[in-house]
Amino acid sequence: MLGALENEGTAIGVLADSLLRAAISAKYRKHLMTGNLALVSPYNPEAGFDVGNAMARNRYIYCLGDGAVVVSSSRNTGGTWTGAIENLKEGWVPLWVKPGSEGTSGNVDLVRRGARWLPDVEHESRLPIDLGTSEGILEWWL
Repeated sequence: MLGALENEGTAIGVLADSLLRAAISAKYRKHLMTGNLALVSPYNPEAGFDVGNAMARNRYIYCLGDGAVVVSSSRNTGGTWTGAIENLKEGWVPLWVKPGSEGTSGNVDLVRRGARWLPDVEHESRLPIDLGTSEGILEWWL
């Protein structure tokens, strides 16, 4: 999120806790004031961290996007894996995973379960990706 904002992008931060504290933080103030950042949470703005809340927010994160990219996941464990599996099961948005050489990476298993390999964009500055939406072809530029 901060990477997008620091490069003149926009972002929506889906918080599992402490929305009130984040909303008044100097870290986000400039981006909130310029309209480049929206912070949202399905939980009480003063809620503390809860693992269940963090996992449950995955659906909001996925459903706010046109697609999702997993850079690294651990097989059968962790929030990234759980969110990606839930997305594949529910079919919210297309999922791409970055190819990796680690034998313990869950990325290979995600592709076996329906995700797609993310094309190598090392030498491309912009790459159109067919999201295959029900309305037709939607191009997503990386």
